[in-house]
Amino acid sequence: MLETTLPLAYIGTYDNIKVGYASNVVAGSYITRDSLSDMVHSGGNPEQHPEYSFIVKNQNKNHFVKGSWELWWEWTPGQYTEEQIDTYISICSINRPGLSLSKDMANNKVIATLSEASIEISEPSQFHLPWSLSTDIAGIKALSDGGEIFCCTFVNGTYNTYTIDSLSVEPNSTKEVAKAGELCYIFTTEDLTSTNAVPIQKYTAYKLMYSVSKEFTNSSLDTRARIFRIYN
Repeated sequence: MLETTLPLAYIGTYDNIKVGYASNVVAGSYITRDSLSDMVHSGGNPEQHPEYSFIVKNQNKNHFVKGSWELWWEWTPGQYTEEQIDTYISICSINRPGLSLSKDMANNKVIATLSEASIEISEPSQFHLPWSLSTDIAGIKALSDGGEIFCCTFVNGTYNTYTIDSLSVEPNSTKEVAKAGELCYIFTTEDLTSTNAVPIQKYTAYKLMYSVSKEFTNSSLDTRARIFRIYN
């Protein structure tokens, strides 16, 4: 069963892309599961790693926008060896500033800590943990007030057909974003202005129709914005 205290808001579903977000999250808010069959976005059938039976594909496409966060996976005593846990941490580690993975063998847990979600991202990047331990118990918890998270689900069995990346638009600056793939949507975490002064509302779906890059301007003097690009 899934349980959450995150203030999740549904944005909509667009061509098999189902999106939502939570903002102004308070410290201690969480989402947890107590069964692997409830693993988010897996359709009750998580995809196993091609080499390791104790690892499954992480089909949770949540992206952290603001605040500090913790993710954890907990197993029953004797379920995994320390060598297996070390293998998982090695496979799952990504080059994401502020992210660290650690093991707590005494309490049967792997913990991923994100010290600060809001970072400068100069080029479109994929900051997503690709794999998950095949455990029943896992969760996400906000470690600070004011957190924000962008949630994305791919429905109708289309998970493996989509890519999601993001970049930041720093205060009082402009970034170009190009269409990728055949079908390409963008979502922003702040109100921006696009080419020809077109207003872009935060957490609203915009489809990029042509190959010409679009400019996005962040007029705020102190707030960083993120642009998420989802395409196939």
